[in-house]
Amino acid sequence: MQMNATQYKAGNKKSIYLKFLFLLFGLFLPAYIWAAKAQVETAKLYKSPSCGCCEKWASYMKENGYSLESVAANMQEIKEKYKIPQEMQSCHTAIIDGYFFEGHIPVEDIKDFLKKHPSDSAGLAVPGMPIGSPGMEQSTFIEPYNVYLVKKNGDISVWRQH
Repeated sequence: MQMNATQYKAGNKKSIYLKFLFLLFGLFLPAYIWAAKAQVETAKLYKSPSCGCCEKWASYMKENGYSLESVAANMQEIKEKYKIPQEMQSCHTAIIDGYFFEGHIPVEDIKDFLKKHPSDSAGLAVPGMPIGSPGMEQSTFIEPYNVYLVKKNGDISVWRQH
């Protein structure tokens, strides 16, 4: 098949355009991959060695983009170190960006809190182990519960109701 000059120029332009697209793709793909990896938050999860619901919550968090380093710890020392009020305590404590996240907190509450970065706050807490909260699922039953905002000065208020 013979090509005339017009067909040759059109084919050559298409070839140059495709090469340009591949070059752009090659330049921006590494940046895209880096940005996607940067979205995975790293956190430390303090828990007692035998707690099964803590592991379920850690799996839930991992499924939602958080990489948790589990640390078996003396939980009373952790609660004291991060000044978690006794009435706000639960079975595990996660530390993300310097804030504490006590208990079975839904990931959307954590993401919303971290997006706002309230400077006067110490963290969020779900006291106890409410049935139906992340990591405490039992069939379809969900016990209503609150996520509390704990401020550095000790004030506590409801962050969200579930």
